[in-house]
Order: sequence, then structure tokens, then C-alpha cells
Amino acid sequence: MSLSHPLIEPGTDISRFRVEQLLARGGMGLVYRARDVRLDRPVALKVLAPELSDDEEFRQRFVRESRLAAALDHPHVVPVYEADDWHGLLYVAMRFVHGADLASVLRGGPLDPPAAMLLITQAASALDAAHDAGLVHRDVKPGNFLVRGARPGHVPEDAHLYLTDFGLTKQTGSLSGLTRSGTFLGSLHYVAPEQIRGEEVDGRADLYALACVAFELLTGAPPFRRDQEAALLWAHMSVPPPRLTDVRPDLPAAMGAVLARGMAKDPADRPPSCGAFVAELSGASGRVRADDDAPRPRVPAPPTVVRRPASEGTPPGPGPGPRPDGRAPDGRAPDGPPPDAAGSVRRRRRWWPLAVAVAGIAAVAAGLLLWSPWGGGAGDVELERQSLVVAPYEAEIPADWRLLRAEDDVGEFAYFGPEDRFPFDLADPASRAEAAEIAAEDPQRLLSIYVERSPGLADELPEDLPGQILAGQPEGSTLELTGTTLVAGLEVPILEGGLFLTDDQQLDVYGVLVDGETLVFFIAPFSVESDWQQVWDDVLASMTPTG
Repeated sequence: MSLSHPLIEPGTDISRFRVEQLLARGGMGLVYRARDVRLDRPVALKVLAPELSDDEEFRQRFVRESRLAAALDHPHVVPVYEADDWHGLLYVAMRFVHGADLASVLRGGPLDPPAAMLLITQAASALDAAHDAGLVHRDVKPGNFLVRGARPGHVPEDAHLYLTDFGLTKQTGSLSGLTRSGTFLGSLHYVAPEQIRGEEVDGRADLYALACVAFELLTGAPPFRRDQEAALLWAHMSVPPPRLTDVRPDLPAAMGAVLARGMAKDPADRPPSCGAFVAELSGASGRVRADDDAPRPRVPAPPTVVRRPASEGTPPGPGPGPRPDGRAPDGRAPDGPPPDAAGSVRRRRRWWPLAVAVAGIAAVAAGLLLWSPWGGGAGDVELERQSLVVAPYEAEIPADWRLLRAEDDVGEFAYFGPEDRFPFDLADPASRAEAAEIAAEDPQRLLSIYVERSPGLADELPEDLPGQILAGQPEGSTLELTGTTLVAGLEVPILEGGLFLTDDQQLDVYGVLVDGETLVFFIAPFSVESDWQQVWDDVLASMTPTG
């Protein structure tokens, strides 16, 4: 049977979490961005289908084992804040991770072995930690691995992976199979044969799924693909996995042998742990992997943004440097110091209050309008090289966007946007509310590229940048350092966050600080942000100095 997923309206409170926006739909439930009203922090809130709450055995197990998962303290397990039953609705509140899941990353095609090995190694570490705690995840799939700072088709070089969605975990030794309502738990492309047969499961079922995920990271597709669900389940139980070299003849046959062992039909024929599986796979790849020489993900070709991990001998990057094991730090960068009585924090930034005292407005002389940006997506954007006006750079900008230039008592700034872009003022709650309505009904009208020349930022410590830039913005807005990238030949910090409009809406913000003085930010409603990510990347990749 299929599960129903009634949509929860923004503003609805579930326990202490206020729903803000739908993020994703899954087979078991819906995931929302929500706000913890008690601690005033964003969370990812997964609400399961009501039918699962009616399954008393599942309901009790979900609450009990989600709480066990919350006790896991591991850098590659997403922190679980709370899991409970709220008036018949099962929910779990987790850390909100700015990034993308592996399913989105795979839209850019298969990864090179070093990229895949880094992600698989982190995933295996998280799964082994769960197994050591007596838990089996049993829904291991690309969609349940989040990569901080990643976007569809792109992963940062210092990728940090989180295992999430522990709502389907089971204690080691419990039976798998169907719920009392007849719903199969688990994702069919990655489900172990013993789960399908309803046998006892342990960590080796997760290992089987991890091997399927590893195959997909290396080839771009899961190992078994069938049109009918019954045929797909039969393939997992009876059909040998395809040979890796049939799909990727450039990879060693030994890697295929390790993958096949990980996908063995009999759990006893698989490696004893996920870590052991990864060690065999790494050895078969022909690369001796040391902790301080971890493989780094590539950005899928053609590269538009190249991210590099911070290391000794490179300019200081944003936030803390790599941990001793070579992986990205787990904590968030601080938001910077509060303003003191002397006004040490900089002036309120104008890059996201888009309605200002405009000193001059000029239409871009772009010729004919070649494409309508609010016509449903960004797939046919025509770009044209233009000056960034207030900064000594030029870049490829959507050809039919207007340039609006303004100044305040500190200096000049400019932004590019569609012809019918809606101007609003963050200082005015009524204007923010109107913008929130437009974000829900006609989100393309809120797209913008913002540019500001701000020499004073060159003197700021990287970890202080978010706090300085956020100074004076509406409460609830967020900004954090998420990595570095190359722009105009310079390694620059990446800043990502959200611009608060109302309790129900915010705008996503993604940008960089180039040469320590030039802020370039891309602003878009969440509902269309992913459609424009390639355009944002192209703009950054095309930036060149004019001097």
C-alpha cells in the first residue's frame, strides 16, 4: 500500500518546532525546514506518514530507537535533537545541514574513485558507529547521506558527510520485513536480500546497501534496475550484481570484486564490517590511503567552481582548519563578536535589503530579451559578459537582467535582477510579508545578484565575517562559512545562509568574498534556488578582473 503524506501548513507547531517550509518528500514522510522556538535555531523536521503511527509496533520502535540514535555522538551522524509522537504524528527533529544529499550530487554523474572513496569512508564510519551502539539503519541510500556545502552536481573538496534518517533503524537481531499495515520498510534499490526475505538483520544488511551506494557513486546508477518492483526484489535475492568494469572499464577489476563481495546474497560472505569493506575497496583501487592523504571529491566536469581544502602554506581559509585526520571540522563557524559601545561592528549591510534610496537606476543595454527568467526555470539562460560596475570585475550575467545601482552614506553597491523584480525593504515588516507572498506565488521575481565593494572587510578575521555581514539584518537571518572556492584565480571564502522574511519564508543566500573587498551574493527563494545553482556557478567561474 502507498502512504499518504498530508502537507503541513507553514506556521504549524509540532511540539516546540514551528514549520517553515517543505524541503523534501520521501517514501516514509515529508521533511520540513522548521524553527526550534525554544532555542531559536533552524532544524530539519521529518514528519512520518499517519499510517505508520497507526502501526503500534512501528510507533514504539521509532520513538525508542530514534532516541538511541540521538545518543550517538559521531562526526558523521547528523545530530538528532528530538523524536516523539505529537498527537498521533511521529516526527524527528535533526540538525539543519546546509548542503545537498548524495542523490542530488549524483545528478552530475559518477564520481572519480578518490571522490567516491572519501564519501564512502565517512559513510562507513557512521554506520559502524551505529552498529557498535546496537543499531541497524536499514534504509541506507544516497538520499540519506547529506554533504555539507554540496549542491546538485557539485561537492566541496573538503566534503563532510552526515548519515541521517535513523527513523527506520532497528536494534540488532530484530526482524525486518513488513509493518502490520503491509508497508515494506527500506529503499528497493539498496535493500539486502535478508530484509526482503523477512529474516533477522544486523549491520551486514547496511553493508550490502552501502556497497550498492558505492557502485552508484562510481557508475552513476544503482546495481540493479528493473521496471517492476517484484523484479527488482528478485534481482537482489537471486541475480549476481553487474561487473563494475562493464560500466567503468577504466577502473580496476579488483574494485568490482570487492563491490560484489559487499553485495553477496549471504551475509556471511560479506566483509565483517563497513570499515573492513572500505579498507578492501581502497586497497583494490590501487591507492594506499593514509589519514592525512584522504581522497578529495572532484567537481563534475565541466568544472565551474573548484574547491580546495585549507592546508599549511595556503592563505588562511574561513573557520577552523582541517582536523588531524584531514577531514573538515564538524562545528559551525562562529558568527563573530557582538557590537560594542564604540560601534566596532560594521554598518548594516545593504546586500539583501533590496529596496534602498536608489541614487541611479540604469537598464542593462543587453539588446533583445532572449529568455524569460520567471518562465519556470533556469535551463535556457542566455549569459552576457558585463561589468560588475561597483567592483573591478566583469562576469557572465543573465542577458536580460537589469542593473540597478545605488549608494548610501558609506559607499556604492549594485544588483542585477529580472525586469519585474520585486523591490522590498527588510526594515519594513509589511514589505517583508509582501515579499514572502511573492516567494510562494511567483518566486522568480525575487532573484538577484548583489555586488558590493567593501574594503574594510579585508581587515576582518575569516571567522568574524558572518557576524559582521549580518549586523543589522532581521532577527532570524543566518550566514555561515561553508568552505572555499576559486574565483578569478583566488581562493575565497564561501558564505551561505538565509534571509528572514517571515516565520514561513526565507530567501536562500549563497556568495563569496573576493580579494577581501568584493562581496558577490546570489539571492533566491528556496523553491527555485536549486534550478539556478548552475547559473550561479557559471557567474562565479566567469569572473575576471578588469584592471
